[in-house]
Amino acid sequence: MGFILDIKNRLTGYLAKLIKAEVQKAIYDELPILAQLIDFHNSPEKDRQHYYDHTKNPLGNLEYYESLKDRLLGIGVPVEAVDIDIPDFEKWLISFPEIKSHYTKCGDVCIEKCLEHFLSFIFLKMTKNDIFIDIA
Repeated sequence: MGFILDIKNRLTGYLAKLIKAEVQKAIYDELPILAQLIDFHNSPEKDRQHYYDHTKNPLGNLEYYESLKDRLLGIGVPVEAVDIDIPDFEKWLISFPEIKSHYTKCGDVCIEKCLEHFLSFIFLKMTKNDIFIDIA
């Protein structure tokens, strides 16, 4: 009886490995997005973008932003430091209440999203008649 049990255990192990290999092959070959999600899920925290979120403490990360600016300039991307006129931003928010209203439900990113729209509006010299699509 021991011989049959030993064969059964070996066969079960072999079949389990074979099935696992076939499932992984199907996932990676036929469903690449699923494979990417699995890889992301199993990746270390430090390999993920949010681990390096320098926006949480911008003044404490000035060195990072300077190096980012230098890298962008190094590849030919123009970078311009600009001060934001806070009172002008506040007036703009009053002029476009639907934007603030839309992003209020987003919690702590509300002001960031509103500021992105404000800066786009200012730098693109948009008017109320222009159509703007946020595809980001």
